[in-house]
Amino acid sequence: MKFTKRKTIKVMLLTGLVFAGAGVAGLTNSSAAVRYESSPKNSSIEESIDSLKRLTKDEEEQLLKTELELESTWNEISNILKKIDEINLRIFGSDERIAALSDDEYDKLEKKSFDETAELRNKLDELYEIVEKAEAKDEPILQKLDREEGIEY
Repeated sequence: MKFTKRKTIKVMLLTGLVFAGAGVAGLTNSSAAVRYESSPKNSSIEESIDSLKRLTKDEEEQLLKTELELESTWNEISNILKKIDEINLRIFGSDERIAALSDDEYDKLEKKSFDETAELRNKLDELYEIVEKAEAKDEPILQKLDREEGIEY
């Protein structure tokens, strides 16, 4: 039990809850690829969308418009995830420290982490809802890309 619980928190710490957030946003494989390339790291949103050759000009413009609208939201999400990671690192410490904790100590730190990050996690939920609503209008385009990749719903 102890190993599984610690493994779970370690994965959460390492991923920064990104994949959980992606699941909340209801992303398809294609939209996740577009998002990854065009998220706040900004490896050129236009180039990422232009590389999707199967799209019409209108579809490309729609995806670009959505990604540009969401840029500040993604930046805010990224900043919040960094803050959560910093809090968890401060609370849990190194892997060696985590491994040395008793189950009771670990549970106390886990509760402390949950309590200290509650407001940030609530803000993340709000931001992911914004992303989900903004991307809903792109769903037909993303499903088209998925169908062409052989992904069925």
